[in-house]
Amino acid sequence: MKLTRMILLTAALLLSASLRAAGFELKAHLTGDKYEGKMVHLYTGNDLMTWHRIDSARIQNGHVAFRGRLKGEQLLTLRVFPDETRGMMGKDRAIMRPFLPILMGNEKVSVTAAVDSLGMDFETLSPYLYDYSDVDIQGSPLARKYADFTTKASRLKATYQRAMRPHYAFLGRRATSPLREGVETLDAAEPSKRAYEDCIRQFVNDNTNNAAGLQAFYQFFDRFTIDDINRIEAAFPTALRRSALGIKAYNVIASAKVSAVGAPFYDCELQTPEGKTFRISDYAGKGRYVLLEFWASWCGPCRADIPHLKEAYEAYHPQGFEIISISMDNNRKAWTGAVERERMNWIQGSTLKAFTDGLSKAYNFNGIPFCILVGPDGKIVERNWRGSSMDRGLIKLYGNHFGSRYDKGNTAFRINGFITDPDNPDGHADYTGADGMKAYLITGDSRNGTQKTDSTEIKLGQFVFKGDMGVGCAPAYLRIGPAKGMNENVTTLYVEPGTLGVAYVKSNLDRPSRTHGSVTQSEIEQFEKDVNMDRLKELNKLYYTAANRDSISKLMEPIRERYQQKTDEFISSHPASYLTPGFLMGKMSTMGYTALVEAYGKLDPKVKVMPEAREIEQEIDVQGKLQPGQPAPLFTKNDVMTGKPVSLQNFRGKYVLIDFWATWCVPCRQSNPHMRQLYDRYHKKGLEFIYVADDDRNEAKLKAAIAKDGLKKMHHVLRGLRIVNPATYEMDHTNDISDRYGIHFLPTKYLIGPDGKIIGKFETDELDRKLQEIFK
Repeated sequence: MKLTRMILLTAALLLSASLRAAGFELKAHLTGDKYEGKMVHLYTGNDLMTWHRIDSARIQNGHVAFRGRLKGEQLLTLRVFPDETRGMMGKDRAIMRPFLPILMGNEKVSVTAAVDSLGMDFETLSPYLYDYSDVDIQGSPLARKYADFTTKASRLKATYQRAMRPHYAFLGRRATSPLREGVETLDAAEPSKRAYEDCIRQFVNDNTNNAAGLQAFYQFFDRFTIDDINRIEAAFPTALRRSALGIKAYNVIASAKVSAVGAPFYDCELQTPEGKTFRISDYAGKGRYVLLEFWASWCGPCRADIPHLKEAYEAYHPQGFEIISISMDNNRKAWTGAVERERMNWIQGSTLKAFTDGLSKAYNFNGIPFCILVGPDGKIVERNWRGSSMDRGLIKLYGNHFGSRYDKGNTAFRINGFITDPDNPDGHADYTGADGMKAYLITGDSRNGTQKTDSTEIKLGQFVFKGDMGVGCAPAYLRIGPAKGMNENVTTLYVEPGTLGVAYVKSNLDRPSRTHGSVTQSEIEQFEKDVNMDRLKELNKLYYTAANRDSISKLMEPIRERYQQKTDEFISSHPASYLTPGFLMGKMSTMGYTALVEAYGKLDPKVKVMPEAREIEQEIDVQGKLQPGQPAPLFTKNDVMTGKPVSLQNFRGKYVLIDFWATWCVPCRQSNPHMRQLYDRYHKKGLEFIYVADDDRNEAKLKAAIAKDGLKKMHHVLRGLRIVNPATYEMDHTNDISDRYGIHFLPTKYLIGPDGKIIGKFETDELDRKLQEIFK
């Protein structure tokens, strides 16, 4: 019996030793005195979102060790916790913790690293970006192989990201820059991108016999086409495919193959904003290229991309290019409202289930904006085909239909100036000895800091300017004269690509005697002639010096009416003129939201790239958010009289009248007695009054006006406009309430309902009737 027990005990010890030998041991020497005694957690999983904690220990004398048993080779991750906080989010941001991924199996591995040199989890996010340069790994050829690969890949990606900086800079000015610049900066970064992706593909192809290759394939499968994925999947040994890593990797890759390049597109049913249904297959796979563009009303970057999508659609839809925008919203009103405000004139659809119905999983994305290009045969051609990548691809498929919006060379201009002198035998104006007599050309916009002034000598009555406006047409100011008196002899010219000739007579440098070479310049000259602008300018000068201004005003009134009439006619009859956006911008604050949307929609695509057109788009966006039934823009400001915060949100349950005014505004001051009457009549019934003053530069004057006009009972705040540079009128509108409410005229009054939604914008008589209706 004793012998039997001895044999059993020996067998148990041998089995125990065998199990220990078959397990893993990970020893880490983590230097850094401030981390002594801190907790280290050990995880399995591929990244921050899929980590699963399997063990934990504290650092003692700079060392920590973990033992256990793995189901084959896996990616383990050490994560150091500098404090006792265990959540992912701190008070106001994500908490970043040092971490270290190690690919290993049931083997003994030791690592040495300074904790402060480790990558940070929320900053690095995924192990494949990890640089092991400062980490020493011993005991595992597999761990070393994986570390060497990811270090190389991370460095190549960093090089690629640096190469992309000029392109990112371009994106910030894309609205006013030629699209060629975006394509050229993208092309310049292409070699470094190719080196990065070739490194990945080469490593996977060379390591289909080990877990390092499988792990890399698992992490980078979206870099491979469907044919490559099928080939590589079949190349890994059966035992590796059946391991824990293999099962996890192959499950993810199997679902992702649905949307790999070369695979047929995933079909599903979508709703239109009008509630009708259609399938993606109603459009895709029908012999044309179709872009599936995933976005949402709440996604800022998605909305920022829409203006450029419009440019691409307007240029290439006639060539056969189609777009289907698929909203990841789950709120129909938010989605349809955004579609209406953005005026996306292509196919719109949604499941209204956001990220919960499998659509994002089928197309393998978890963030937006994202897009898929489907070819004529219904197979996926490109993933995330956006921005300049889309521009480059469209030109390759269809040729350049962006016109001058694309080609920087097409926006180059030259101005040939001539000054004649009838009294000079040679015919030209001789300025020899005339100190500082030059020609000056002012381009750009002082409001955004882009204005610049060029000058050139006038020789034998001739001068030349050359440059690039960056757009199809832009106004510039040409002045002839000495350096002083910069407001004299100034001519507004509409400069287009090509050569513009400008001729002056020496006796009249205030305006050219003749211009040629610019269609837009000819249009504005004809317009001013039809309106009789010379007479209007003459009367305008008289107005400020006349003793009886009323008589001058009566003379000006018919010309002003004719100006408005001719402006309306020009907007209607010249949708492709570069002048039209400017005329429309001048009327946008008075013509109403619906009329403005309709007029803007009729503009030719080539003029929609003009800065004025961009301002109209912004106005439409702002006014769309201010229509009755929309949530009123919230604000919180200190009351100028009490110093206490005034927050619109705190008045929920009450009606609120917001009165935009200024101390210098005569109609505003004239309306204040009536506003006091309305306050006395309706305040106790639930109506609050918030005055928003355009007096940020003179708060003392505002307080005096409030007291004088008897408005102390109301709430008073400043609009929040800050002047950055008085010399150039550069403004900071970050905290500007008037901007959020699209204020162009004072006074302007908005009535807000108890639910926080806009009831309407009212004139005085309309306001009286509405308040009587509400509080009857």
